[in-house]
Amino acid sequence: MLKLADECVIYARVSSDKQVREGNGLESQIIACKEYARKNDIRVIQVFKDPAKSGKDTIRPGLIAMLDFLKSREEFTYVVIDDIFRLSRNVAEYHPLKALIQDHKGILKDLKNVINEDNPNDPNAAFLENIIASFGQLERQLIKKRVNERQRARLLEGNYVYPAPRGYKFENRVLTATESNSKLINKIYRDFVNGKYSSYQEVIDCNEIKLIISPRTQKPYHSWKSEDVKKLLTNKLYMGKVEKLDKGVSERDGKHEAMVDEKTFNQVQLLLKKKGSKRH
Repeated sequence: MLKLADECVIYARVSSDKQVREGNGLESQIIACKEYARKNDIRVIQVFKDPAKSGKDTIRPGLIAMLDFLKSREEFTYVVIDDIFRLSRNVAEYHPLKALIQDHKGILKDLKNVINEDNPNDPNAAFLENIIASFGQLERQLIKKRVNERQRARLLEGNYVYPAPRGYKFENRVLTATESNSKLINKIYRDFVNGKYSSYQEVIDCNEIKLIISPRTQKPYHSWKSEDVKKLLTNKLYMGKVEKLDKGVSERDGKHEAMVDEKTFNQVQLLLKKKGSKRH
């Protein structure tokens, strides 16, 4: 390796919260990059990290901080990464980002030796780099496709696969609710049918909604907005149904317990339509 600088920064990224929680990837990337710097007698001056940040997005706090740091320096600085996918999995963004790093006197070095920093004009190396960058994007798209297919398959079976709506929580991947939350939400529906409320704001002001407990914090929800009440009164999950039309999944019985019977739910929908869903 032709040594072009004496100092380096390290950039590490993992794409999911699960990887962060389980300690997979982030620290191992940093350790490997530090070992590379030690073997090549390069001093590590900063480490920049982006935990749980997608490689398809360049708006990342750690990445932006690194670019600002490079821009503030007068000297050339190595930017050591585990592999080029840490930088970006989007081909359209990878090369402009690489060019921006170079504009700030950054010299990219990946531990897989895909980037040829000793001879940046080598057409063979550039061709290989393009292929690998394209493979990263293909891999990301295939992962997304597989995730969507698995989600759709579970939806078709009646399993809800997205964040739990207010009042529910997940247990063993199935939506569940406490008896108290079910009773409170059921009463809000029945009171709406009986004419107690004529707007979302009146629901927000009622006692029952203030007693609904967040399963995550074990405390009442911090606040309710009109949009939250609208979701509470119109989400078919509360009557035990699953539906996701943009995934090609029509309404079907869910595997979770309903909080409201179908008749009451549909009565509320008719009333909301007649009232024009008044917010105040």
